[in-house]
Order: sequence, then structure tokens, then C-alpha cells
Amino acid sequence: MSSHSNYIPTLDGWRALAIALVLVQHSFISMGRDVPVLNRLGPHGVGIFFVLSGYLITSRLLQDDLNLGRFYFRRAFRILPLVVLYLAVLLALGHRLPIRAGELLSTLFFFRNFTLGAVMPANAAGWYTLHFWSLALEEQFYLLWPWLLVALSIRKARLVALSGAAAVALWRVLCGPLATHIYNFSRAWYMRPEFHADGLLIGCALALWLTNENFALRLAKAKWLFPLSACIWITLVVVTPDFPSLLESVAAAGMIAGTMSQPGSNIAPLLESSPLRGIGRISYGLYVWQQLFLVPRAAGHPLGILQSFPLNLALIFAVSFASYRLVERPLLNFAHGRS
Repeated sequence: MSSHSNYIPTLDGWRALAIALVLVQHSFISMGRDVPVLNRLGPHGVGIFFVLSGYLITSRLLQDDLNLGRFYFRRAFRILPLVVLYLAVLLALGHRLPIRAGELLSTLFFFRNFTLGAVMPANAAGWYTLHFWSLALEEQFYLLWPWLLVALSIRKARLVALSGAAAVALWRVLCGPLATHIYNFSRAWYMRPEFHADGLLIGCALALWLTNENFALRLAKAKWLFPLSACIWITLVVVTPDFPSLLESVAAAGMIAGTMSQPGSNIAPLLESSPLRGIGRISYGLYVWQQLFLVPRAAGHPLGILQSFPLNLALIFAVSFASYRLVERPLLNFAHGRS
């Protein structure tokens, strides 16, 4: 939020690029277009969001002297209002949408990532809350990580973040094939925190390492950091079937760090441009509302023209902007003023 301290405009640009990847994938799915690379961009966008989230949450906790009460108070006002509003809209449209009580409850109480077994991407059942798996995973992660920061020194927290990310990635490789047989459809297990927390931990590690002035200065001089990280990230996005790897999360952290530490680089002005910053500010709303309008074509469009291209895209931006101005920003300003 630009109205709050320690605002880094570059990060809004990264949010905009991340949500763009999600919107591109879901747009092609809603139109029934099969473009292999484009149809799997969404998870890579979410991967960038996870690295950003880990970085921002850890940075803010450190800036607030690990004040957990303030952290959870602000987090509640950041996340809950839009979740409740979205679910209220789903309930209001319940006579037209295939919404089930179980998915609403798992969304509201942030365990949607544990209830994905019966959800198929081509089936409308469960689609309208499917995207809350990522938000649930984040909230589960933040029930633990802030307390670890309080208990550990910065040096130990860095080690825990890096070793934890490596352990999650290794666990995913070793146990993923077995988990595929346990859950109802392939890769549902991937949305569980023990299989997917490495991106968040890499973002946390970046924030912790940037508290070291020598490390931050070296990053500022590393002109190769962004181009190398970008080449690795793009390569992995093209060749990876669906979900980000640990190396991709590291590459995303490298891209983000490169643009933050080198504001004069070629990419930084683009990320800090007004259009991208504006999209970045409403990216949370875009992520939440897009699922209502971008529905798999095979599942039908129960809301008719509202879910048809290009009106659906226009509505996503209009509703997201309205919810940001009328709900998100006022409540965030209240939370920051009271905490």
C-alpha cells in the first residue's frame, strides 16, 4: 500500500506480472483454447506471489520488532474482508452456481487446500473456490513462521528458511508420486504446505539476508543478477509441466532482489510504471474475483455473457477496483491506524 511506510513500488510491478500470468491461463481455459505453455502459466504466477509474500511478511515483522499482535491484526484486515465478501456473493448466486457448503467452510477457515480431492479443473463443481488453496496455504504457513522468527536469531532463522525450503523440495520429489496415489486426482497433494512451502521460505530467506548490509551491497553491485535469474526462470516456466520447482523460486527471488537493489536497471522503471503499480495494488482482488468470471468452457457459463470474453475480463478489473476502493483500502488504513 503506497500510503503506508516502507513502500517499495517495484514490488507492485511484480504483483502485476504475477497476476497477469494467472489471468492469461484462466482466460485461455475459459475460452477452451489449448495453448500448452499459456495454459500452465497460473501456477508460475502463484509461485512469484509466494516468494513476494514470504519476503514482505518477514520484512514487515522485522520492521515492527516482531510484534505478533500487530502482525495478525493487520493480516486479518488484509485478508478476511475480501474473502467474506466473495463468499457472500457466491451465496447470493448459489441458485445458479454449483456451490457446496463444505467448500465455503473450508475457504472461510483457510483449509481449502486440504479439500481438493474431488475437484477436477474441467468440472464447475468446486471451481469457484478452488483458487483459495493458495491463500489457505499462506495462512497456514503464517501460523508458524512468525513464532519461529520470535524464537530464533536472524542467523538461525536464515538457516531454517533455506534448509526448510530444501527439505520441502526434497519431500516433494520423494513423496509426490506416492501422494498422487493417495489423493483423488493427480497433484492435489501439491497444494498442501508440506509440499509447497519452499517458495514462501525462499522469500523469507531473502528478507532475512537483506538485513545484512554487506549482502545487500553485493546485490546492488551484481548487475548480472536480474538477467541471469530471468533467463533461468523463463526457461523453467517453458519446460516445467505445471508447478514451480525450488530452483524457479530461487530464480524468482533473484529477479525480485535484482530490481529492488538496482532501481536504475532497465526493468525497474517498467515495474514502477503507473499502469503496473495500479494493477499491483488491486492484485489481491484480481486474484479473488477472476475465478467467478473465468470459468472452464467445458463446465459451461451459468452466468451467461458475464463469463464470456472480453466482458469477463472487463468485469474482473471493474469489480476488483471497486472492492479495493470501497472495502480493502479503507479497512487496511483503519488497521494500520489502530495497530
